[in-house]
Amino acid sequence: MGSINQQFYAFFITVTGGFMIGALFDLYRIIRGLTRPNKFFTDLGDLIFPIISGGILYVFLLLRNYGEVRAYVFLGLCLGFYIYRWLLSPFIIRRFVGLKNCIRRLSGKFKLIVIKLFIL
Repeated sequence: MGSINQQFYAFFITVTGGFMIGALFDLYRIIRGLTRPNKFFTDLGDLIFPIISGGILYVFLLLRNYGEVRAYVFLGLCLGFYIYRWLLSPFIIRRFVGLKNCIRRLSGKFKLIVIKLFIL
């Protein structure tokens, strides 16, 4: 067990890890929303996501916290995840939905221009 400064640093690192997992989860949600996979691929993605995020957390904790798992590690991970979900997730999701709608409108206009060019 290290000094209080080392433990605070380790807690901060776990909060950062939870924040990163929240961002990864939003990325997964956005990709799944854009591709609209069938039930099999949705289930497969739902199975693969925790494996990938668990692997990332394992490496993260091994490099930053020397693999020590204490109560504050779980607290920090949950806190970071929920801070991200509360503060940034709605903003990020709205921006990606807006970007998707903008791309959809532009592609529709582009198709219309191409059709008009070939008809004339």
